[in-house]
Amino acid sequence: MLRKILIGALMIAALVAAPAAAQYGDFAITPGSVSVGGNATFQGRGCAPGSTVTITTGGTVLATVTADASGDFNGAFRANLSPGTHTITATCGSVVRTTPLTVMSTGTAPTTPLPRTGSNSNTMALVGAGMLALGGAMLATRKRTAA
Repeated sequence: MLRKILIGALMIAALVAAPAAAQYGDFAITPGSVSVGGNATFQGRGCAPGSTVTITTGGTVLATVTADASGDFNGAFRANLSPGTHTITATCGSVVRTTPLTVMSTGTAPTTPLPRTGSNSNTMALVGAGMLALGGAMLATRKRTAA
């Protein structure tokens, strides 16, 4: 009986302690990191209905949208920014929201192959498998001796 009570208590505790859904603030950008020239989408809330929302970083305007009847806004912009972490600002009237955006550089893959280091392990694996098979065959064919 005690075991059933403990199991029930653990199940209830697991349900209560389950993580909650992710909560977004008043302004978010997805994805949180993009390549130079990549597209980023944003969403936010808290502006006056119908107000103009300007998305900027360091004085550069990235996008301009209009808040809906609930004061929510969303849109997208191309991240033509230098690599690094940027603070993206959404401004609508006196309301200012900020969120970080990481811009990654677009590197190129090396054209020369990487140098080969070490030895080929296939030979060692075959030798090991052969020795294992030989040992198994020797054990299987060995005559039993009377004790």
